[in-house]
Amino acid sequence: HEDPFPQTIVQVFQGFSVYQNTLKLFNTDAGSSDSLDCINGIRFLSMTWVLIGHAYSNFGSQMFVNNLSAYGGDAFLGNDAFAAVINAFPSVDSFFLIGSTLLTYITLKELDKTNGGGIKFWIMYYVHRYVRLSGVYAMIIGFHATLLKFFAFSPQSFHVSYAGDACRKNW
Repeated sequence: HEDPFPQTIVQVFQGFSVYQNTLKLFNTDAGSSDSLDCINGIRFLSMTWVLIGHAYSNFGSQMFVNNLSAYGGDAFLGNDAFAAVINAFPSVDSFFLIGSTLLTYITLKELDKTNGGGIKFWIMYYVHRYVRLSGVYAMIIGFHATLLKFFAFSPQSFHVSYAGDACRKNW
């Protein structure tokens, strides 16, 4: 008999399955010997630290809150446990460290396979890095220079429109 749904549609819906995702989340089986599975947990902690740090740095700069005393003042700033959130600058560095660790690991594996690589390997390595990073970078610059001003429609929109204007004038 024929399945009523194609396998790709089933896989898409399984991506949202609580049961399937819980099994994957709590799976403690070791992966293959040449993978760095511990990076996923460190990446989650680092990304969470980055997001919380950026959220509170915007909150603390009073870009979104005019009267901080309505939220209990700045008493949370004196909390020792909150120091990791206030001083979240190393969180971005830890995220970059994870990326560079993975890049080094993959590059060293490829160099081991190709006996140290050759000139073609290094040319392709840098071309790949340039193409991969410059496309995203160009899209962000283009967004800031053209469309960002249309997202500024609140009383605090000066901060957003200033970034777009500075990008257009200085680039």
